[in-house]
Amino acid sequence: MHLARTLLLLMILLCTTSARADFTPLTDHIRIDRDTRTIEIDATVVYERREVRSEETGELLYTFGDWLELLLCTTNTREHESLLATDAKPSDLHAALLLLGLQPGRPATPIQSPDGDWTTAPPTGPELLITLSLANDPDASGIPAGGWITHQPTRTTLEHTPWLFTGSRTITHEGSDIYLADLSGSVISLVAFRDDLITHPTTTSPADDDQAFQATPDLIPPPQTPILLRIRPADPPETGDADPDATPETPEVTQPPASR
Repeated sequence: MHLARTLLLLMILLCTTSARADFTPLTDHIRIDRDTRTIEIDATVVYERREVRSEETGELLYTFGDWLELLLCTTNTREHESLLATDAKPSDLHAALLLLGLQPGRPATPIQSPDGDWTTAPPTGPELLITLSLANDPDASGIPAGGWITHQPTRTTLEHTPWLFTGSRTITHEGSDIYLADLSGSVISLVAFRDDLITHPTTTSPADDDQAFQATPDLIPPPQTPILLRIRPADPPETGDADPDATPETPEVTQPPASR
């Protein structure tokens, strides 16, 4: 699946001209600059902090935007817990990262020891640098993506956090391959959904993250502000030809216990 998608995007790359600067369109919302090994994605601010009250009693039901579990989700999926949303397809972004010569690792993975105890193997994958800039200022250098997110227990931002290309997971259902991030919207996660395309390195799940990640409202533009999100490898390219359809080695996994 990933090989076919990568070859298709490579054909598009060879047959199109740059729309702006050195970026070449791969899809409607993804562009690539192979010289600088940078991918650019169209996104929109969806973070908004507001109270939701009962229409009958005025009782406060919950506060929308109290915490975050994603930096970026796809449209109409997890906007209620995300900072940004995009119309880009996660599997297309996966293929674009392969075009840069990167090989995915794996999301956080539940594993069972021979004595029956469950642990979670941490996510793996090549490190990425991610920056954000306003779409009306495309030549801006951008700020680190984690700079808009605060880790409340330590009162520090995620400005210097690495991001990992974990590659989500592909399953087969009724004879068809399904890329899970295309369904769930887990594009760039702050907690371990276990189907993340890119993630903050953690084994903390949505069930036990204690709402640790919050937005930094004073730094974030208003909702619906267009954002350019740029991704590039943190490390220089490796020598030798990469196999774009290679599958990372994973531990043997049995069915985890049901979520609480």
